[in-house]
Formats: sequence, structure tokens, C-alpha cells
Amino acid sequence: MPIKYTMYDKGDFALVTARGDLNLKHAMEYLQACIQDIINKNVRRVLIDNREVVGQSLCFYDSLELASCIEKESSLRMIKLALVVPPSRMESARDLETIVRNRGFSFLGFESLEAATNWLTNNSYAASEKERLIIPEDYANYS
Repeated sequence: MPIKYTMYDKGDFALVTARGDLNLKHAMEYLQACIQDIINKNVRRVLIDNREVVGQSLCFYDSLELASCIEKESSLRMIKLALVVPPSRMESARDLETIVRNRGFSFLGFESLEAATNWLTNNSYAASEKERLIIPEDYANYS
């Protein structure tokens, strides 16, 4: 089943909730559609909740493909993106995070919706060591 998503306006940010089967083809279609919605709705902060997307984690090379899709939209560099995934897919989320951040985007992966929301809205960031291996320092100001 392809990945279906819904985007909600939460005031300070847009919340994207997704469900479906995870594979590279579905992930690319989902990401491309989601990027167009983000651009069309002119949002500056986006929380992507992928906890209900089921399937195996994507491999590192799949993460490179997804990052290429993100990189094509230079306007996303001005947007703060938080990705929430289940613990079983955190390693894959970290791969994507590293690739995307190294390409100049403000993007972090989380296991907790609360920690992602706090980072996204610039509230005091208090994630446990288990959730974040390092404390993120976002040098760009997207407020």
C-alpha cells in the first residue's frame, strides 16, 4: 500500500501524519508530494510523523536517494524539518539526517513526538540520551 499522508496546521508548525508500507518507491512518491504541499502552503516548520509507516528500514543508499529529492528543492533550506520514526527505524533516520544536514538543511530525526515538537518550536529542548545521541545545535535561525 502506498504511503498516504495528511497535513494539519498546528499554529506554530505543520504536522504531517503518514501511514502505509515503507519501500523506496513509496517513500519517494510520498516525499515528492509532501514537499509540494509544504512549498504550496508556505510553511516554515514541519513535523513529519512516520511512526505509522510500516516495513523494514531503508538502507543507506535509499537515504541518499531521498536526500537527493530534498536537495532539488532549494527553498526547503529555509524550512525546519523534524522527522519522528519508531525506534526500530532510528538508525535509518540518522543516516538521512546526516546526509540532509550535510547538504545545508535544518533536519533532525526523533523517536519522540514531544522532543521533535520542542526542537521545532524552539521550546527548551530536553531529550534523553536514548532519543538523541548528541544535543542538536541548529546554527541557522528559522524563527
